[in-house]
Amino acid sequence: MPVNLGEYSFKLISYKPLPKLKFGENFILESESIINITIHENSKIKSITLSSDSERFKKNLSRNLLKKYNYFSKEKIDEDFDLFENIEIEEIENTLKAVKINFIKNSDNWFDVIGSRYRLKAGKINETQKRILEMCYDLGFGERNTFGFGFMNLKGPSKNGRCLKTA
Repeated sequence: MPVNLGEYSFKLISYKPLPKLKFGENFILESESIINITIHENSKIKSITLSSDSERFKKNLSRNLLKKYNYFSKEKIDEDFDLFENIEIEEIENTLKAVKINFIKNSDNWFDVIGSRYRLKAGKINETQKRILEMCYDLGFGERNTFGFGFMNLKGPSKNGRCLKTA
């Protein structure tokens, strides 16, 4: 089977799928790349972070994750669902980043992506939260995931809790 990455082509000889992760009740997710959330304000696009507007950031991140989940799962969970109940979100210190991205090779078509890295500490969460977070763990958190932003890594259990199970 051919695999194409940009101008390179490879022949895939074999692969072994990893087991599906199932979150337990207590776990910590940490972003390995920046998570970007933008809002439209006064006809302008503006990036927001947890430290600049905590409630708006959480609301927009939740809306982003729920839209992804609804699209891929074909379920319909309302945007007012409290995805972050019993989940603490904190910005990892000194990680505010601005990254310039060029869409077209050899052009001046650059734009900035501004975001930070975050840590999510989950306590006891319900089955709906688990399903959403498991899928979004695979898809990426926030925006610009196709550029590699929003990648989360499981860092381990939070206090006195189990981290995950494999299906």
